[in-house]
Amino acid sequence: MREIDQFSRIVGAMGCFNEMISCGAKKLALGAPVYDEKERDEHLEFAKEICEKRGTKWYKDDDALLTDLFEVSLNKDKHNIVFYKEEKYLEEYLSLKKRKKELVSCGKYDKKERYKLAYDFGKLLSYSDAEINRMIDENEELEEFVTGKITVCSQISFLYFDDLQNAKKFFSEILGFEVACDQGYDYCCIYKVSESSFIGVVDRNRGAVRASTRDGVLTSLVVDNADYVYEKLKKLNLNELTDLKRSERLNIKSIMFTGPEGYRFEVEEFLDQNTRKFFYK
Repeated sequence: MREIDQFSRIVGAMGCFNEMISCGAKKLALGAPVYDEKERDEHLEFAKEICEKRGTKWYKDDDALLTDLFEVSLNKDKHNIVFYKEEKYLEEYLSLKKRKKELVSCGKYDKKERYKLAYDFGKLLSYSDAEINRMIDENEELEEFVTGKITVCSQISFLYFDDLQNAKKFFSEILGFEVACDQGYDYCCIYKVSESSFIGVVDRNRGAVRASTRDGVLTSLVVDNADYVYEKLKKLNLNELTDLKRSERLNIKSIMFTGPEGYRFEVEEFLDQNTRKFFYK
């Protein structure tokens, strides 16, 4: 008997799921969860053809919904494709994600709410009540949460300057960061660095902290393409810009430069896969 490779199995399963969605047997289906985003995108090339043929739609999912319906390791930190036909079912899936996030953030994601979320997810996947309850009951690998833990939604580092306008020009025009919140021309401006991290630049004479030193602060900007960023930084005439270096001991690539009033900045890329899962989404 001819052996079927794993990639072919995945493509075949996608075709089967989309046939079921197309004829109304399923509302929504999941593809094959994988750690490598590039591998998922290879699946997507075939998924697009399948969806076009079946009259269905696809959605790239890089933040899988984790519930007690499936073992947590099946989807955690993985990339996938969601298949559907009607927009309302994708909206329902995204709504389930939002609901879980809100429950977790306010400390209400208890046993009762976990079951309800897993049940609703199972119904969206068109499973029977009996099958949903069997899957939940037999699942021995559940997502763990630390009760009473403070949930931090984002993080801001504030830097204090004598010349606030020059600092704002540096972050806006040179580094090109987006303004998230301008609290006044001569007081403070907060810049968005990533989806959940920000830098605030403050007038040193008016801020909550009377900063007296700059050399005790290092602001590190984490990227996933240090080589490319380095080429961009070389064109900005930054002060004390170092060469791109690789540390075998730390397993990182990094670049250093000096910003306004002596503040030091680092651009770094983590190379270790176990570390990357914390810093890259």
